[in-house]
Amino acid sequence: MVIDKVMNHSDQQYAFAKVNLIPKRFPTMSRHSERFDMYTQTRTQATILVVDDEDEVRQMVTDILEDEGYPVVSARNGQEALNYLQTAAELPSLILLDLMMPVMDGPAFRKEQQRDARLKNIPVVVFSAGRNRQQASALDAAAFIDKPFDYDLLCNTIAVHVGVH
Repeated sequence: MVIDKVMNHSDQQYAFAKVNLIPKRFPTMSRHSERFDMYTQTRTQATILVVDDEDEVRQMVTDILEDEGYPVVSARNGQEALNYLQTAAELPSLILLDLMMPVMDGPAFRKEQQRDARLKNIPVVVFSAGRNRQQASALDAAAFIDKPFDYDLLCNTIAVHVGVH
């Protein structure tokens, strides 16, 4: 196993090993197959908006998703994310949202997102501490990922939910 990233979160250190996810998702698919080409083309067209106030977490998630082939835009809080979304010519395919942030937290962002007809259909995957799972379910999120997160779970959850809208 090769350690790809090490992250400090809440006074604990986590190591992430990079794995090749393609065989796990499509066990009988070769890299030269038509289905693989369609999958990677869809993935590279699916922009992800990462919203998290922790610089290390936001950068690591951005790096992971870019390594997986996704274009990524990031914001430090809900207000930055909302400002981006309201001015973006092309909307992201999915929003990865932390709940506890300064300026505008995740629930306030989600409320504003759902009020805007242009933004309300963008699926949201909440990634936050496990104690926030109930709060996340009240936000009508597409999925919830615990922090610290599992690399495979993050990538697979995003792969499932891109292109939902």
